[in-house]
Amino acid sequence: MLHVKFIQFKKIRLMNKSTLDLIIKKKHIQRSG
Repeated sequence: MLHVKFIQFKKIRLMNKSTLDLIIKKKHIQRSG
């Protein structure tokens, strides 16, 4: 049970990181555009 929660936590962190990267990239594009 604990192991499954840990995997879900890692997945959520990965998703959050990728969405943050996308937001940062969008901001950079808006700034340069």
